Parts: sequence; structure tokens; C-alpha cells
Amino acid sequence: MLERMKKGKDTLRKAARVISIALMVFGASALAGYWTLGAGGLGKPAGSVGAASPSASASSFPPGAAPAQDSYAIDYDLDYGEVGEALPASCTRADAPIVLPEPVRFAYAFDGWTRKGSEERIAVLNPSMLEADVELVAHWRPVADFQPATLYLGCGLQAVPYVYSIGSETAPMDAAGVWLGEGNVDDGAPTYYIGHNPGVFTVVEETFQMGTRFVVCDDDGNLGVYEVVDREVIPYENTIWTEGLDDLVMPQGEYATLQTCRGDRLLMDIYVGKRIDG
Repeated sequence: MLERMKKGKDTLRKAARVISIALMVFGASALAGYWTLGAGGLGKPAGSVGAASPSASASSFPPGAAPAQDSYAIDYDLDYGEVGEALPASCTRADAPIVLPEPVRFAYAFDGWTRKGSEERIAVLNPSMLEADVELVAHWRPVADFQPATLYLGCGLQAVPYVYSIGSETAPMDAAGVWLGEGNVDDGAPTYYIGHNPGVFTVVEETFQMGTRFVVCDDDGNLGVYEVVDREVIPYENTIWTEGLDDLVMPQGEYATLQTCRGDRLLMDIYVGKRIDG
């Protein structure tokens, strides 16, 4: 009997030492989560396999806190800008800082990135500071003081004012003439501009081709960027009123068509531009 009591006291002393060491290593809250003291001595929680050890579970975080995401999505609003490289679509908090590229946009200068909902410009995205997915927004400003009722043609954005010449037999000498449409960049309808022989449309005659871009600043000062998607060369004796030709050079939608002439009553060069930024 005395021998069993002595062995019991030794067991309790050993258990006390283990608990004391565990408290110093893990702390009381961690100890409670990983060890239980049963009637038979120091034991393990039900269902555990091997020695228990702390892990990145909910019990490892302060009350009310949640584990960080493994990965965050990165979305980009380029606002009709373009980049010449693939942009990262996601990152982790362990990733190195991401230097953001400068996109380009015809007739606009890049004015920096912001996170959506913020006005603060950023040039570098620091993944270690993220707490949620992020959307980056590109900002722009016009490269020139664009004036209403004016076309801006070619890479040099040559300014050519326009006037309304609906019903006129010839194009005006010192401006582009609107033969059809209203020149509005937001009305969803086409507008047909002509330049005299080639006159103010010399830059069109000499430099335009498929893919060339130009700007229309309409009567209200709204800007639209157009890209040439079709080119037609028509003998002068034919006109846009020829059956089937009018639909070709005046397609329905937000289009701006530029027409000029080669020589005197020889050929008409017609460039159909489709708006690409609205």
C-alpha cells in the first residue's frame, strides 16, 4: 500500500514538471488547446496522432482575426490604354514589390495609377501590405488643348476645323466639311467629312492607312479616338450614293469617315474610322 502511494506521488510530481515546462514553452492558452490532463495522468486530445504541436489554424490567431489569404487577385482598369507586356494577375504577401508599367493611349498622356476608390498615385504595388484583392486604375490627361468642332489627324494630331456643308456641291477650301451626320462622338451614328482635293486633308491622303488613328473633338468639346478599319478608292464618277456603297462608307454605329480626292475629278480616297474609346 505504501509502495503504491509512493509511486502515485512520483507520477504526480513528474506530471507537474511536464506541465510547468509546457506552460513556459507554449503558454497557458496553447497548452489548453493541445494537452489534457486525465485521471490516468498526462494525455493527448481525443483523435490526435503523435505529439501535438502548434499549427497555423484558427487557434493560432488572436480572437476575431482570420488567417491571411494565400494569394490576392490584381485587376487593371486601363481606361482604353494599352501595355506592351503581360501584367501580373495575382500575387502573394511574400512576393517582391511590383513596379507598375506606364501604359500608352493615343492622344493622351499617362497620369499615374491609383487603387480603385483612392486618389493617391502609386508607382509600385507592395504585396506585403495587401489585405484583399486589388483593382488598379490608370488615369489620363489630353496631350493638347483640343478645340471643339475640330479634327486632329495623324501622329502629329494636325488640327483641321470642320464646318457643316450638308447639301454643298464642293468641300470648303480652308476646313473639313460635314456632308452627313452631326459630328457628335457619342450619338452612336456615323459622320462623313470631306476635304478639298486634298487641301486640308493632305495628311490623310499622304499618311493614312489601315489602323491609322485620329481624333474628333465634337461641337460640345467631347473627344473620340477613331481607327481606320476600311479604305475605299472610288472613281470620281461614282459617289457615296451608289447603291451599296453608302452602307460601306457610312456603316451604322459610332464611325467617322474621311474623304478626299486625288487630282481633279479622278479618284476619291475614303477612310472609314471606328471609335475605339467609347
